[in-house]
Amino acid sequence: MTRMFSHHKQSVGEIRRLALLCYGLDVGSTKLKDGSSMLELDLQSQEVLHEQISCHLLSLAVALRVNFYQKSLLELANHDIRNYAGMYWLDEYAIVKTTVKDVCDKIIHADIFSKSVSPHQLSNGAYATIQMQGKHHKRSWVLDLCVALFCEKILQIISNLEENRGHAWTQQPSNPAS
Repeated sequence: MTRMFSHHKQSVGEIRRLALLCYGLDVGSTKLKDGSSMLELDLQSQEVLHEQISCHLLSLAVALRVNFYQKSLLELANHDIRNYAGMYWLDEYAIVKTTVKDVCDKIIHADIFSKSVSPHQLSNGAYATIQMQGKHHKRSWVLDLCVALFCEKILQIISNLEENRGHAWTQQPSNPAS
């Protein structure tokens, strides 16, 4: 018998694709609800949009986590991204250090996933956030994530890693089947 696969594979190209999809879905969904778009979404289209951003954000989080565990993007895992992701415990009300890995964990384990959009005139061009909530060891947490800025940061860090390491590291050959 010949083994076809030996491990999960989520390439840097796939992470880029997912980050770009999430970026576009986040910015687009904000434009569709802040009054700056002429299109008025019906309920069914809103449900599809909700499902798409949820699905792709989960896929991005899983793709990043796979790479962290396989030690190919460890430099990315521990970047402090408090500027794009405000996480706090409900019993503390103080924003804590939040890393890319923390955000991935919260995306995967969120019980609540919601987005509210202010009218364009009130937002001054600021990005909307998605709020996620959940529990960790009976302790409630909240994550306010600016998906667009989070995705921009992921793409920027990957580009910087490629410049520093050379492009070849993102094109790693897969392990030969045994």
